[in-house]
Amino acid sequence: MKISEIVDRMAEIKQEKKALTAENDELQAQLQILAECDLTDTKIKSVGYSGTNGNTATVTTSDTVSVIAGELLEKIFGIVYPSMVEQKITYTLKAPAKRIFSAIWHREYCEGSVSEIISSLSCDDKAKKVLLKKLKGINFDKDKENLMNYAGLSEADASDAAYLINEAAAWENMCTFIKVNNDGKITPADRTMIGDPTPNVTYGFSLGVDYKNWSFGIDMMGQGGNQIFRTWDNYNFAQFNYLAQRMDRWHGEGTSNSQPLLNSKHSINTLNSEYYIEDGKFFRIRNVQLAYSFDKSLLAKIRLQALKVYVNIQNLKTWKHNTGYTPELGGTATAFGVDNGSYPVPAVYTFGINLTF
Repeated sequence: MKISEIVDRMAEIKQEKKALTAENDELQAQLQILAECDLTDTKIKSVGYSGTNGNTATVTTSDTVSVIAGELLEKIFGIVYPSMVEQKITYTLKAPAKRIFSAIWHREYCEGSVSEIISSLSCDDKAKKVLLKKLKGINFDKDKENLMNYAGLSEADASDAAYLINEAAAWENMCTFIKVNNDGKITPADRTMIGDPTPNVTYGFSLGVDYKNWSFGIDMMGQGGNQIFRTWDNYNFAQFNYLAQRMDRWHGEGTSNSQPLLNSKHSINTLNSEYYIEDGKFFRIRNVQLAYSFDKSLLAKIRLQALKVYVNIQNLKTWKHNTGYTPELGGTATAFGVDNGSYPVPAVYTFGINLTF
């Protein structure tokens, strides 16, 4: 072949190669889309397909996701940064994480919370109570071991249950706000009733005991079945001293599933939610009194008819479950049970003498 013919043929091959590469990429993309349903199960790493002429093709899931980092270097090098630096941070996704991202892609949602999964286990209630405290969805191997020890599951069943708990815990962390109307979006239409300020039960009882010249009385009361809406630590406008529990805030992977990120710019964390709902039940020793009355025969010598000394304590002790100073909150007929920073109920200690001349 002449040199000119060789050059022309090489140009043709180059064009054909370019066209074939584009067609191959398009076919691979189509095959990946068709294989997604088979790759949803995270236990399957790859899936193979066969053609009519015995040809085969394999689609494999990726274990890594790469993101470009280096904001500081970008500022240093400026416009020449792309030609100077290539810095990558690689994150390895474990099986539950891949399943979650697959569900997000397919607009599916994890069904069942951690507590619901534990409640569905075939073990007694005592074991379920223990598992509710031990299973956090953070350590797969530890959760698997606890499921085998306390629920009596086989290794295979414990492994499957641990995967579900791991995924459910991740969903509970990611999906802070529940999509009530299931339209796939968080809007005002998803607002619903959370908590009830009206107690299901209120109670009180008194006890009095007299023995010779001594008398003792105690008055107790309480309530239960209601919730309190806490507003005093909703930092909408300025930085305040935070609750001690905020020390366990979320500040990175695997840190907290209960306390949100401590950043006032994330205004979504200040929206009304169950995070601000607290248990309103309490039990209080409202009044205690111990008294001693002197004998009248002794008092007659000093010309007294009666003499009694006593010690009285009001609001001695309150056992409560809310973080505010008091669980007893006032309000109006349309708005009550809201803790916006109420003053504490003080304990009052009194020593007294009753004289009758």
